[in-house]
Amino acid sequence: MIVMKSPLRATAAAVLLIAGFGVTACSSAGSATSAAPATSAASAPVDQGRTVVAFTPDQPLNDGQLHQAADQIRRRAEQVGLKDPQVTVGSGTVSLSAAGAVGDRAAALGHQPVLEFRPVIAEAIQATLSPQGSPPTLGTVPAELRQQFYALKCTAPVTGTRPTDPGADAVACDGATGPGLRYVFALGPVAVKQAEISASSASQDPQSGADDWAVLLRFDAKGSAAFTTFTGQLAIQATPANQCAVVLDGTVVSHPFLKQAVTAGAAEISGAFTEDQARTLAAQLSTGSLPAEFHAGTPARSPAS
Repeated sequence: MIVMKSPLRATAAAVLLIAGFGVTACSSAGSATSAAPATSAASAPVDQGRTVVAFTPDQPLNDGQLHQAADQIRRRAEQVGLKDPQVTVGSGTVSLSAAGAVGDRAAALGHQPVLEFRPVIAEAIQATLSPQGSPPTLGTVPAELRQQFYALKCTAPVTGTRPTDPGADAVACDGATGPGLRYVFALGPVAVKQAEISASSASQDPQSGADDWAVLLRFDAKGSAAFTTFTGQLAIQATPANQCAVVLDGTVVSHPFLKQAVTAGAAEISGAFTEDQARTLAAQLSTGSLPAEFHAGTPARSPAS
């Protein structure tokens, strides 16, 4: 099986691609900015009143798109454990009302993480950068990426990173934080897309303690075939081109080495998720891409009736 690390803010989690055998893990633990961590989803007593949050899209949407987004946000709210979520559309925004407190889960409801699987072309350890900016590298950096590759500073906090063109090569940092080594990568085009994930769910991680949760992914037929082909091609390459980069919102959260094709058509993101974090990421992935990124306003509380 493939064991990888998928950091989610300050918590590290491992990604387990279910194949049975055939890989060696090489992982980086740390912080990514994609799926916002959720607070405890405790049941809200009736007398706590309701919380209302307005979601504003980052681009104009028509009425049909707003209603589509409203339904997705409502389903996400249900999946992360908000009580009695209700949505309305008006004045170009989506309003969510839920019983009890929402906490910091609101931002995650309007965010659409982008999960990609890309081949590693070249890599370098950021801590070994010389004053001339030429780190020793494994692999050959494509000529069109060399300037970006050597200029990218992975030791600085990476915030707000969004994916590049899925059909083009790219450079990216790993998601590690704190002291230690950082990696910079040159990556090939996306081989398996998030749209090819057919289902996702949260469950307790059987590989770890009772308090750890996992996000289970399953690819559709196209994604399963693409992933089998992709991992099979990587398995016959020399290092570093035998690595599968798992990219979340533009940050490499893992880069395992492949020894043979992965044929099970499923993946498990696991390791150190809380229940709320696992439910948040699963909800974001299972409800499909929003028509735009939605920014959550300040939650407003209304008294109990």
